[in-house]
Amino acid sequence: MNTDIRPDLGIVYAIEVYILSVPFFIAPFIVGRRLLKEAAGPNSLKSLAGWLTLKPLVTTPLWACALGTFYPTNSQVQLEPAYILSILPGVGLSLLAFLLFQSLFFEEHSWPAWVLLGLDCLRWLNSFVMYLIPLWISGGGLGCACIAIGLGLPTVFALVAQVVVTDSQPTAE
Repeated sequence: MNTDIRPDLGIVYAIEVYILSVPFFIAPFIVGRRLLKEAAGPNSLKSLAGWLTLKPLVTTPLWACALGTFYPTNSQVQLEPAYILSILPGVGLSLLAFLLFQSLFFEEHSWPAWVLLGLDCLRWLNSFVMYLIPLWISGGGLGCACIAIGLGLPTVFALVAQVVVTDSQPTAE
């Protein structure tokens, strides 16, 4: 009879990732909140930038739950259809942002909106790649690199969003 009680490693891993990511949300929280306060209207570029900057604060807990539920904890790693669930929070909110702010994507100077959406897609694609890493290698540098990139992307996105919004504003002559 096996009396060795060990926690599910997937859940432990998800909790660790979530706790480690909290300090990386400080800059996105500050920048996103400021962008929303400064927004000229509900359908402005600053509103889009603010919402996309704050998005990881909502999607990371959902992603961490999916990670704890579906992340492989044994040596028999196989690609499962459930892995696609890891990108649903990110993709869903990106699609919602695109639909709500679609006028920004089809105006004459739409490059700032496309840059923000492209960087946002990079964030959730990185999260999805983290699921596939056990299929390619057993641990190692690639997994650590994706985690480091994933933790840094919200802050990088916040800084890029601020620059893009500032650069796209018309200058007073």
